[in-house]
Amino acid sequence: MTKYVFRNIRSCTESKTCHADTKARLEADFGIKFGADTSTSDVAGHISINHKGGDHKYWVFIYDTDGIHEGATHGTDETVFTPSSRVKATLKTKPTLDQVKLSA
Repeated sequence: MTKYVFRNIRSCTESKTCHADTKARLEADFGIKFGADTSTSDVAGHISINHKGGDHKYWVFIYDTDGIHEGATHGTDETVFTPSSRVKATLKTKPTLDQVKLSA
């Protein structure tokens, strides 16, 4: 698993829109599917964002193992592993932390 945790100062008025826009940028920039479009679609990564005022905290996971969903427990940096048949490890070259920060 590749896990990036970082902060970014930005303003948003609606957390769902902010998350969707960030996910779309990361998917477009790196060709990695970070979220499921349907209840049966596969994913190769996961994004969580804490929208606290203008201080956004991001958790970006890129999966290395099929069948294991990786996420952070709410409000912490602890990684939680959960079995999932929808997780497909990416074979693409993984972006660096700096590349992800610029895209987010």
